[in-house]
Amino acid sequence: VTVAYVEMADFDDRKAMAITFEESGDKTFWPNHTSIDYLVQALGDESDDWTGAKVPLVRTKGKFKGEAYENLWVAAPDQWNEVGGSAQAVAKNAAAKLGSAKKAAPRRR
Repeated sequence: VTVAYVEMADFDDRKAMAITFEESGDKTFWPNHTSIDYLVQALGDESDDWTGAKVPLVRTKGKFKGEAYENLWVAAPDQWNEVGGSAQAVAKNAAAKLGSAKKAAPRRR
């Protein structure tokens, strides 16, 4: 998916990174700390420079408050070329997934 913009936004009682992708319209992606680390490794630490970057997402499964869910995470930088082909397929579903995902707090490491 293509980064449209990155901002720090209110998330519950704190500020958190919020990313909007061109393909997701007004739906917000709330990356966890691992995804943020991967973005910094691949794109640099200035999030203002991420606009226009192509970012491969991968599906993960987990639990939040006892409920199973499917989530999207940023692929590890060393997997960006490997995931690149399948990232387009994920990108087609990302907008729908972002729209239907439950709002969950970014994970802390």
